[in-house]
Amino acid sequence: MPYTIRKQKCKRSDGKSGNYVLKYKPKKPTKKKKDSEGYVKAGCHTSKKKANSQRAAIEGGPRESKISEKQKLSEETLRAYVRKVLSEKKWSDLKAPKGVTIKLSPEDFDTNEPGVRDLDDEIFELIQNAYRDVEIEPGVYGNAKIRSAKDLPAGYTIMQAADIDEDPDPDYFRGSKMRSGKVKLGVVGHDGSPYAVQKYLDETAAQLLSGGMAEMSGKIAHIMITRYKVPAVTNQVDVERLLGKSVEWVGNHPDQKYASRYGPKYQGFYNRSIGGGLHMKILLGSV
Repeated sequence: MPYTIRKQKCKRSDGKSGNYVLKYKPKKPTKKKKDSEGYVKAGCHTSKKKANSQRAAIEGGPRESKISEKQKLSEETLRAYVRKVLSEKKWSDLKAPKGVTIKLSPEDFDTNEPGVRDLDDEIFELIQNAYRDVEIEPGVYGNAKIRSAKDLPAGYTIMQAADIDEDPDPDYFRGSKMRSGKVKLGVVGHDGSPYAVQKYLDETAAQLLSGGMAEMSGKIAHIMITRYKVPAVTNQVDVERLLGKSVEWVGNHPDQKYASRYGPKYQGFYNRSIGGGLHMKILLGSV
């Protein structure tokens, strides 16, 4: 049964918080909650070392790589593999200053060697954590577009990330693309810590208030509207022009409680087909 360790905020059985999750991919059908890659949580730990210890105990041996007779590689194949591993870009290779948001390029995700934790995996862990409660199909949670590390950069051409805590891994990520001459914010990732979540909110609001746009719904839309006062596009023609897609216009929020709180400046809700189902959104941003 394949196991993997991911940096992710979690709760242990004793109620305390952890930073690393040991996951496994079940061979048989299960009712347990799975992420977008099909993994199920096996344990929550305060350090990667402890997660590795649980993994070793389950699998019956240390995690050092052992090559059986059947797995022995020729010298030429081994050298090719080493070259690939050395070409894998990791967050540490970017030399990003602590607390500073840096730009990433699609080329940073060009290589993805199975079994090697590189930038693709580091960023995917943040995305998976941010969307861990989003059910994309029955029993499967995550981001519908990015279901594994190899899906990155997933068409996003404008990307930023930052490391804001004491560990050496990235804590915040945002992927965007150009749409109708505007920066359209897309996928987000964070490690679940209060600092990373606040970074995500502040960076999102700053980009939306400076000419960017984003389709939003639920809690994040509510925060952007009430806390950051981000304006909305309230005309169906403009929404469809900016998105390049047709929408089913709703106008006021269908829940009178929210419609009253948001007021006439946010009569821009609409339904759009995403992943085979209708989802209510509002287009926010100073556009």
